[in-house]
Amino acid sequence: MVTHRDQQGRVRCYDFATFPAPEPWQRTLAVLFAAKCAPGGGWDSVETSEGNWYLVRPFGEFLSELEASPLDVDRLSAAHWNAWRLSLPPNTNGYNKYSTVAGLLQQDRRLPRPVREAMARRFVWTPGREGAYTPQEFTAIRVAARQTFRTALLRIRENTEHLAAWRASRIEPGGGDWLLGEALDVLARTGDVPVYEKPRTVRKRYRAALAGGSAPCTWGRLYLSRKETAALAALIVAEPGLNATTLSEMPVPKALPGTAEAGMPVYRLRLEKRRRRGAPRPVREPQCDRLRRRLLGASDHRGPGGDRTRPGAA
Repeated sequence: MVTHRDQQGRVRCYDFATFPAPEPWQRTLAVLFAAKCAPGGGWDSVETSEGNWYLVRPFGEFLSELEASPLDVDRLSAAHWNAWRLSLPPNTNGYNKYSTVAGLLQQDRRLPRPVREAMARRFVWTPGREGAYTPQEFTAIRVAARQTFRTALLRIRENTEHLAAWRASRIEPGGGDWLLGEALDVLARTGDVPVYEKPRTVRKRYRAALAGGSAPCTWGRLYLSRKETAALAALIVAEPGLNATTLSEMPVPKALPGTAEAGMPVYRLRLEKRRRRGAPRPVREPQCDRLRRRLLGASDHRGPGGDRTRPGAA
């Protein structure tokens, strides 16, 4: 088992006992992998080690499928290495697997010289031909994302206002609107409307008020679907011009103190560059502030003991 803790304190564990390779290879690869994960070893973030884990794993699968598999790195031959090389597709993915495994094995002094010479040969591959979106394509993506998210925003905003009215006792008890408010309160606090467990169905008391048991009629009243979440991510990347990796690593923004009470919450985005982590850098453009208020407001309907995220949302 190799445990990688990066400078941010994040931890990933890699169990080489489950690696599809002979046991001596499991030990060897674990030692080499641990050396790269150590401080100064070259893999400074858990994203790097996790990505390389999936690049190295196919090499273990290749070894396990050989009729006469080498028992360890000192038994690896140039023929074995060339066979591995030929099994890889001539593209970026194949090159990444080739170079990552070669870089690991070259750290081991037991690696035979003929194999090192075979590794030094050029890997012929075809670079990807992915191009940038045209202005028209980019505009179409933004429009589609806006339409998808706006539908969700209006739905969630309507139900959030209903929930606020119910909590403020502005709805007469006993009617369908009151039952809807009660169901929304349960949803905001627990992540789901009142349901029976086996089978999982909406409780009879609330079915008419919720108008059905589908996602838009139940948890979708206060939370985003996967498609709507993807549209939200596209908007956050496209509108302020953020990087997708930065977005994926960004902590959940929190409202600045005093802004929510004033009725105009302002959220601070903690942006950090990979390899240059430090103090948070807020995005200050006015259009980004407006976008943040709309995006984050769509999912913030916490009451006493409530939480922003819906556990297990699909």
